[in-house]
Amino acid sequence: MSTEDNRKVVVDFFGHISAGDFDSATALLSDNMAWTLTGTTPLSGTYKPLTSVQENFLGPFAGLVEDGHIEMDLLETIADGERVIALLNGKAKGKFGDYNNTYCHVFRVRDVKVLDVTEFCDTVMIETALYGNKVVPA
Repeated sequence: MSTEDNRKVVVDFFGHISAGDFDSATALLSDNMAWTLTGTTPLSGTYKPLTSVQENFLGPFAGLVEDGHIEMDLLETIADGERVIALLNGKAKGKFGDYNNTYCHVFRVRDVKVLDVTEFCDTVMIETALYGNKVVPA
């Protein structure tokens, strides 16, 4: 697949997420994929395969936001071969306040399927808006 085909997979993935079409988004993920959320939050870690991504990461996240839905505003993609970087803003109502996060996702895409994702975001936002943890400066 071309770089542009791989970019389209990522663009389509976030389009489906924003529209609440989780089945179409999931169809773009490889059964053997891995998803890593960086940081030290309760959700941080590496999840694999897809069943673990769904059950241990995406499912619990959906339970922490209103209606299980996050609106993703894709700002930019940068693609080179199998690698696609996506810069986004995410907006949802968390259990403990507004969840307005900024993301950088690094995807690896092959044969119209996402093989792995590394997600970077504001982990303090996760702690405060989703878990109600107060972050106190040292």
